[in-house]
Amino acid sequence: MSSESGNGSIDSDGDEEQQIEDVVDLEDEEEPESRVLLKCLTMSTYSTAHPDASETIKSHPASIILPEQYLLLLNASDAELPWHFEISNPENGLRTCCAVIMFTADRGTSHVPQWIQDNLGLKDGDMMSVVLKKLVIGEFAKLQPQSVEFLEVKDPKTALESNLRNFQCISVGDVIPVCYEGSMYRLAVLETKPENSICITNSDLTIDFAPPVGYVEPNCEISKSIANNGQPRIEPDWEFEVGSLTFMRPKATPQATSESKLFEPFSGIGRASGRFDTVPVGHRRITSNEAGGTPAKVAKIGRASDVTESVTSIDTLDIMDELIFDEFSSSEDEDEDGTTK
Repeated sequence: MSSESGNGSIDSDGDEEQQIEDVVDLEDEEEPESRVLLKCLTMSTYSTAHPDASETIKSHPASIILPEQYLLLLNASDAELPWHFEISNPENGLRTCCAVIMFTADRGTSHVPQWIQDNLGLKDGDMMSVVLKKLVIGEFAKLQPQSVEFLEVKDPKTALESNLRNFQCISVGDVIPVCYEGSMYRLAVLETKPENSICITNSDLTIDFAPPVGYVEPNCEISKSIANNGQPRIEPDWEFEVGSLTFMRPKATPQATSESKLFEPFSGIGRASGRFDTVPVGHRRITSNEAGGTPAKVAKIGRASDVTESVTSIDTLDIMDELIFDEFSSSEDEDEDGTTK
């Protein structure tokens, strides 16, 4: 219903205005008209009452649910999209920025994700301030993992991209949750540019990481010692000049070796393949006549005295315990007169 005023204008009966006044509580006449005080409730409370909205809530972990009366207020103020909001705790002054999923909360209430409540120190039933906030496109953010376990993430870039796509804005002081491969990590926002609260939707955001909380730099001296098997590291010649290259190498310590292990060239034994009566290299065959009727043996070639010693002393012949007998000799053995058998 409406009534006509004396100046001819049509006045509304004030139903919508009355709904707005029921939810709007202006703290100061100079405050923005979009600032309101709402009762804070957890997001799980709304999910329990509206199971169909569970998937929508999970896909928007950084957004809140506002009452329908706040939507009427925004429409009346001709606010430009996209809509971002600054929510704060009047008791401690902590604040952050977020987006909105839907305007379906009960009158005078707002449903907030648990991690935002933890950041602001809010509990169920506490009053919080909500105001429309115009944010700039973000360019830079510096994040700090809250535990060294984040260092075990094999691909932190993918982990951040898959989570931050569900965030529309971040603020300095936020501790945002990052889920990756079934594990939950918490990252604190230390710095953002160009302002302390930025919009990261459709932005080319550069991210830098600070050392995780609890991270201790490794001892460089110990690392060098381990890498060099306990030996001091050899530094390069930093004063090198062209034509005077020198290498600082530790001198190898010679190991004591016995004379028996020294290299002796041409000391091995060679044999020709396919012959059983082969005489080792450096030896000659002793016939039965020369050996005094004993089986033929192999003696080392040398002076005449060496041959005599090898014939008279069988014990000196130690050639792989082989004794070559005349009956196993080849048909090319010579007789005493020089003829071939």
